[in-house]
Amino acid sequence: MVLRIGTLALALLLAGPVQAKTIRGDWLEISVGSGVFSVKSHGAQGNGKTDDTKAIQGALDAAAAAGGGTVDFPPGHYVTTAFSFSSSNTVINLPKGSTVTFDSDHSKYDKKGGALIEATKLSNIGIIGGGTFDGQGASWWKAKDKDARPHFFNAKHVDHLLMKDCMFLNSPNHVLELYSDFTELSHVQVQSPHDSDNTDAVDVHGTPFYIHDCHLDTGDDNIAVHASHLLVENCHFGHGHGTSIGSIGSGDVIENVTFRNCDYTETTQAARIKTITGAKKTIIRDVTWDGLTLHNVKDSIVIDMFYRGETNKTTDVQISNITIKNVKAYGTKSDVGKTVSPGQIHCQESSPCTGIHLQNIQHIDSSEPWDCWDAFGDYSGVTGPEPCLQTGGPSPHPTPSPPSPTPSSRRRRKPTPSPPTPSSRRRRRRKQKAALMVV
Repeated sequence: MVLRIGTLALALLLAGPVQAKTIRGDWLEISVGSGVFSVKSHGAQGNGKTDDTKAIQGALDAAAAAGGGTVDFPPGHYVTTAFSFSSSNTVINLPKGSTVTFDSDHSKYDKKGGALIEATKLSNIGIIGGGTFDGQGASWWKAKDKDARPHFFNAKHVDHLLMKDCMFLNSPNHVLELYSDFTELSHVQVQSPHDSDNTDAVDVHGTPFYIHDCHLDTGDDNIAVHASHLLVENCHFGHGHGTSIGSIGSGDVIENVTFRNCDYTETTQAARIKTITGAKKTIIRDVTWDGLTLHNVKDSIVIDMFYRGETNKTTDVQISNITIKNVKAYGTKSDVGKTVSPGQIHCQESSPCTGIHLQNIQHIDSSEPWDCWDAFGDYSGVTGPEPCLQTGGPSPHPTPSPPSPTPSSRRRRKPTPSPPTPSSRRRRRRKQKAALMVV
């Protein structure tokens, strides 16, 4: 017996550590453990009735004990309450045709909000497979205490996050709240009713970040941007408040953000920037929307420096070098009867917007006028109503100093200087393949 045990131990030693496998998106790749941990092997029933929370968390914990792996949901309908990733190098694989439904009993959740799915201080994680997660948010939207409503997925202090081919329905609150660096969302769908309260589809808090080929239809911002170095392309936005920078308060710098080749249907806005009235030491610059098709969108373009306030307040927020080009807008009324307009550019008297560039913008049906306050820039190739930008520029004023880094920001990984582009994705894939061949 001693000999057999010794031989087995020697064999395991010679075999070395369990090898990882690589899961690739179009730009990002993540490394995960090679093991597969089925939730059914840990007791899940997947019958649409039994509470499978313990089994799901058990499979995630088993993956953690093995140094990561794939937590697999065989075909079925799983009922659960909140659960969390337990380790880095782990993916959840929910295949197409399978559903995870979260119990609508509010008493089973943290009264402080939290999330239905949590990931904290982890690296190389993902949600893949093509299946559907249903948050059953209808009862939550009516709750008086909004802070008690959970987000759908919170990623905090995470890097290398890949979300691919997954659907999120009926979130109680914000859907994907992502404080994650090096993140890719590929073919992700979000669906919540247009009147669902505070259901931002994607909140971007990390950098660099790539969103592509996604369908986001919700009750609040389709995408809300709070970080730099972002590329969004080839996406469809249904109901919602459009693709928004902000809202942005004091002490922020947002730059190098691009939205391109996207279409919007029945959103309240398309291109939007919103800053808190009276914010200080904030810079928003080098933001581009390019190649937009709009159908019955209430306001094509909105820049609002009066968010959460209606009066001029002294501010040094700098909004500059904003380019919106190659836009075609159709319709005169939204589906809720609102008049379609080219939009409003409302800037503060103490800090006017500068460098607003409008190029090749066509409003096919609407004849509503633009509305501008303290906005300077230029335009060309605009058909329909003539923009109201002032040419030249305002009197010069000092540029605010960027905010000093906080302890948490000093610990963050240095961001990549630019968002991914098709050419950089190809170069990166070639380098990654070469590295894998060497290994």
